[in-house]
Amino acid sequence: MTARYCGSSLYIGLYPRMGPFGPVKELMGRIATDYLGKDQACLLFITQNSAQACRDFALSDNRKEIKCEHGEVQVRAFDGHVRIWATCFPAVKMRAVMPYWQDPGTGISSRIAQDVLAEYSSLKEVESRMVDLLNTRPTEHRPAKVKSGDVFLYQTGMAAIYRLHGYLQNSSLQPGSTVLFGFAFHSSPNVYREYSSNFKWLGRGDEQQLKELEEYCSTEAGSGRPVQSVWIEFPTNPNLKCVELKRLRALADKFGFLLVVDDTISSFCNVDLLGIADVLVTSLTKSFSGYADVMGGSVVLNPNAKQYELLKALCDKNFVNEYYSKDAEVMERNSRDYLQRSKTLNDNALALARYLYEVASDASSPITKIGYPGVGPDEAIYLAFMRPASSEFQPGFGCLLNIEFESVETTIAFYDDLKVHDGPHLGAPLTLALPYVKVIHRDDVAWVEECGLNERMIRISVGLEETKDLLDAFKEALEAANAAKSRGPLEKAINPMGP
Repeated sequence: MTARYCGSSLYIGLYPRMGPFGPVKELMGRIATDYLGKDQACLLFITQNSAQACRDFALSDNRKEIKCEHGEVQVRAFDGHVRIWATCFPAVKMRAVMPYWQDPGTGISSRIAQDVLAEYSSLKEVESRMVDLLNTRPTEHRPAKVKSGDVFLYQTGMAAIYRLHGYLQNSSLQPGSTVLFGFAFHSSPNVYREYSSNFKWLGRGDEQQLKELEEYCSTEAGSGRPVQSVWIEFPTNPNLKCVELKRLRALADKFGFLLVVDDTISSFCNVDLLGIADVLVTSLTKSFSGYADVMGGSVVLNPNAKQYELLKALCDKNFVNEYYSKDAEVMERNSRDYLQRSKTLNDNALALARYLYEVASDASSPITKIGYPGVGPDEAIYLAFMRPASSEFQPGFGCLLNIEFESVETTIAFYDDLKVHDGPHLGAPLTLALPYVKVIHRDDVAWVEECGLNERMIRISVGLEETKDLLDAFKEALEAANAAKSRGPLEKAINPMGP
């Protein structure tokens, strides 16, 4: 460091490790202005490990005078001339974070900043928050953590399923059948059926079908056609069943198939499924985005899976980025309050499910069954994968539930009087209701009944409203259902849901 007098002022030529200046300071300022929002700042690094270490430093109890809180510090990634990682925090907390730049000396160099600034118009944020969340509070120790290179983003959740399934079908990995175990969102089996060399759907996903799956795997293997992959939703949509994941993992290890789990309904802030799944697929359109104004999907590889190296090479070879940068920007912005929203969704859904579960326990009630992993027989299965709670977030059971009625008449009366919005989406700010089977499976009602669903089911995606307001709306609709039940079938109105 050198000093010289110029007139009456002292100018100091700072050593770059002592503090961001010149192009580094300019780049940090532009990223803060363009991506982080008002009164935010960042320090920039060339690796995720350094940025994460900076975050840990900022949150350490050793920062006694000015300490950052967990919700204030984030690690985010940007692609431009090179990939850079930003540790982001409130500008007023700079003094708490700056020592990490000064002492370890792992910040970006002036030349890196110059190169990124020269092509700044091409800079775009890439998803890193998912990586942080997936590695947060796992249910068990795992040697390898998810890295950004293990996450592949797609235009929609279905695009993620379609692309991954296509990679597998056209690969040199163990060829053979695609199996869907348990019920699923209706577009998923359409993809497996249309684009598989052989497809089998075990729609109930119960104990009997676990045995059937084992027999099928054994038969196929004996015929030289080993099962390639088994796909499941956890919980299933719309009946909210929790399939026996540990039993499926044991079968996957025995027969060598890939276990692919769709965690859209539970949401990965609530559950940790990377101890079970070889691959996670998620519709980010739902709870992760939360505002119903952008679509997206992801494939996440489990770095501890037996076939990870083969899967990583397969995805790296085939993946083409088709996710528009502006969609990614909206998705990232929406996801900033993912944890806060998820807590409200969890709390509202559990309160509503508990109320309806109690109502259904009365033999005179028009409600016969509630589907929700937080109440009923599947709770223990779900809890085995729930992330541990922390001061930052209390995991829950997700936003989706279903209500089954004792007759079509009471179903209609309840649905017509329920003062929430209609729609097939989930994870949105507003509560949505849908007679799912009648709308989505009206042409194959008989078959879905074999899987435990029927046209007397109303699917509910709980929103962010006040809990009391939600409960009041459902209590009012229940009064209409009770009235319809007391009238009996002879006085029923014309079925507005069709014949």
